Amino acid sequence: MDWSVVAPGDESQAFVKRFRDTYNRLPNNIAALAYDSAGLLLASMKSTGKAEPEAIRAGLAATDHYAGVTGTIGYAAGSGDPIKSVLILQIKDGTFLLSKLVNP
Repeated sequence: MDWSVVAPGDESQAFVKRFRDTYNRLPNNIAALAYDSAGLLLASMKSTGKAEPEAIRAGLAATDHYAGVTGTIGYAAGSGDPIKSVLILQIKDGTFLLSKLVNP
């Protein structure tokens, strides 16, 4: 699974709190992934100082160990596929429980 409210880490738990305080409900994995996507975009523009597509692509390609709410995110040279943390969850009595966090 990409992400769950049971994900460990300060970034993740702070996101859950801010989301719950703002929207009066818990976020789902799509909200967390969208939040990280926007954060990666802003970090890329900040690192290159530009908002043009090629500069953004170059900034993303150079990203290594971005601390997102879904875990650590980076990109291998020449690949557009992210290298990121993964949660292994257990479902017990209809509730998701963290079994293990695997970092890249």
